[in-house]
Amino acid sequence: MNRIATGVFALGLGFGATFGAFKMSEYVQTQRKTDERLGSIDFGKYCDGLYGLEATSVNMSNDIYGWVCTYRSNDEFTVVPIDADEACALLYPGDTYAKADDPRVETSWNCFRGKKE
Repeated sequence: MNRIATGVFALGLGFGATFGAFKMSEYVQTQRKTDERLGSIDFGKYCDGLYGLEATSVNMSNDIYGWVCTYRSNDEFTVVPIDADEACALLYPGDTYAKADDPRVETSWNCFRGKKE
């Protein structure tokens, strides 16, 4: 009986430590300084996350404003405009916003920590 109690205690301790590590990691990620550049927007990953692995991202123009997700569901082809701020919120935890370095360059979107002004 003592071995069972020790095993249950060790298992509980392991689960508790793992949960604590995940929470600390989440806390550290959301406590970064405001306006810190987090990285570029992976529109393909964003579309996959919302509409499944069959979804693709496509730029319908030659600037930053033409990004859409496309996917097929029940033999119906769907095109959904992408909101860059929503993409940042999905791809990076915490308060984020999107900003493009150059509106003429379709791949110039980046995500930043903080709130959009």
